Amino acid sequence: MNVKEKIEAFGKIVEKEAEEQRIKILKEIEEKIKIGYREKVNEAKAVWDKKTKAEAYKVEMQENKELIVYESESKKKLMAKRRDIIESVFSRVQTELYQYRSTPEYISYLAENIKSVMDTDPDSIIYLIKEDMKLAPEINAKLNANLSYKESEENFIGGFKAYSNRKNIVIDNSFLTKLNAEKEKFNPFTSIEP
Repeated sequence: MNVKEKIEAFGKIVEKEAEEQRIKILKEIEEKIKIGYREKVNEAKAVWDKKTKAEAYKVEMQENKELIVYESESKKKLMAKRRDIIESVFSRVQTELYQYRSTPEYISYLAENIKSVMDTDPDSIIYLIKEDMKLAPEINAKLNANLSYKESEENFIGGFKAYSNRKNIVIDNSFLTKLNAEKEKFNPFTSIEP
């Protein structure tokens, strides 16, 4: 299994774990909402028996308002918990990406992906983060090339960015961009339905 496949497999595991946690939380909140709803309905029935229909109607309307507020607050809590889980998972992933940068596989990953860019546009300018600049000789050795690299002013965790002179575009193969793209899939402002 190559590094790219390992990263993809890792991403799928993270997605699955986050999805399982989200579904579990949703079920717990839904159960609490159902229990709260049943309690409110039972209270409303007791009031109905004791008071006139007009008073009961007022109570029922108040109960419905309270139920709406309760449901709204529950959803807000669920969204906050979901955001916390997402942040926790992606914080762990970011830590593991930093650790991955100290492995020989990381150098191979960089060399393989830089080669792809250079095959397309040999005049591309490759940008590495400050910490990865020391890996340039090892990358060149793997590529059997003598490429020059520029230090990026931006800290993008790892990977690289390339500016293609021929196409006048930036090729962003940075870990930060990939991590943010995966994180966007878990956007907490999407539907909370399972």
